[in-house]
Amino acid sequence: MTSQLTPFLQSLDHAIASKRISLIKKLMGQRVFDALCHMPSQVIQHTYVKQITPDYGGLTVTMELCIQQHLPSLKRGMPHRILAKMLTSGQIVELIFFSKYRSLKYLERSLLVGKNFLVTGKLDCYGGQYRLVHPKYQNTFGASYGDFFEVVYPLTAGMTSEAVGKIVQLLLSRVKDLPDWHKKEYQYPSFLEALKRAHAPKVQEDLTLKNPTKARLLHDEILAHNLSLKLHRMQSRSMNAPKISCRGGLQKALLARYPFSLTKGQEKAILDIEEDLSKDSPMLRLIQGDVGCGKTLVAESVSAQVVEDGFQIAVLVPTDILSKQHFENFARDFEPLGARVELLTGKI
Repeated sequence: MTSQLTPFLQSLDHAIASKRISLIKKLMGQRVFDALCHMPSQVIQHTYVKQITPDYGGLTVTMELCIQQHLPSLKRGMPHRILAKMLTSGQIVELIFFSKYRSLKYLERSLLVGKNFLVTGKLDCYGGQYRLVHPKYQNTFGASYGDFFEVVYPLTAGMTSEAVGKIVQLLLSRVKDLPDWHKKEYQYPSFLEALKRAHAPKVQEDLTLKNPTKARLLHDEILAHNLSLKLHRMQSRSMNAPKISCRGGLQKALLARYPFSLTKGQEKAILDIEEDLSKDSPMLRLIQGDVGCGKTLVAESVSAQVVEDGFQIAVLVPTDILSKQHFENFARDFEPLGARVELLTGKI
C-alpha cells in the first residue's frame, strides 16, 4: 500500500519540470495529491455556431471567422476593434480588445487580415452589431469543431485554467488506482476514476454533491480526517501527563464568587474535563458553544483545579485586545483567592 501511495505523495518539484514551479506550488500545493485536489470551480459550455440568431445572446459561443479589418482606437481608453466575417453565414462580428488586454501591434501580428481563426467568447449585441469582448482565438489548422466544455479552476496571477488543466492531466497519467474501502452497494467509481471525472465536468451540477463522483471524494476526505484524529488520539494516549487530583477547594471558592448558578451543560463540560485531567495521558478535547454560553467560565473552573494542584495554566487567545480582556477577567476572579495572574503578549 505504501508503494501505491508514493506517486501521490511525491513533491511537485520532482513531478513537474516547469520554470513556474514555485507559482504552481503556491496555487496547487506541495505534493501531487494536493494538486489533484485542486478542483474546478466552474464549467462553461461552448456552443459551435454556424449562424448567429438572438437566441445565442449572452452565451459562450465558438465560430469560424475571417479577419477583415483592424480599427485601432483613436482615443485613450477606447477599445481596439476588429471586424471579422463568419465563414459559415457571412455575418459580420466585432472583436473587442481593450489596450490593457492586448497591445495593438500584438493583435495585428496575431490576427492577420485575410486569415481564418476559430474564435470563442461571450456573444452580445451592441447598437445592432454582434460582438465578442476579449475572445479567445486559435488558428483553424488542426482546430476541433463542435460544442465543447471549458473547465475553469481557481487561479492566481500568472496561471490560466488551461495551464492548470494540463498539469492535472499530466499528474493523473502518472498515478495508479488505490484499493477501495467503501461498500459495493454505494456504486461509487474507483478513487482514480473519481478524480478523473471530477476534473472533467460536463455541467455545473457535476461540481456539486449530487454528483456521485464528488460524494465519493467527500467520503474519502471524511474517512481520512477521522483516521488522522484517531491516530493522533492514540499517539497522545501513549504519552505521559501529570494527574490532577481535582480537590475542588479553589474551584468552590471561585464558583461562590459568581452571582449565578452553573447550567447543566456547563457542569457536564467541567466534569468531562476533570475526568480527562485525572488521567496520566494528555487531554484532547474541544469545547464548542455559542457566544456567551460560558466557555470562559468552564476554562476558569478547571483552571482552578490545576492551579490548586501546584501547576500553572496558560490561556491563549488570538488578539492583543482579547488577551487584555481575559487577563482582566481572570485577575478579577483569581487574585482575591490568592492566585497570581500575569499578562504576556507578543505586541511590542
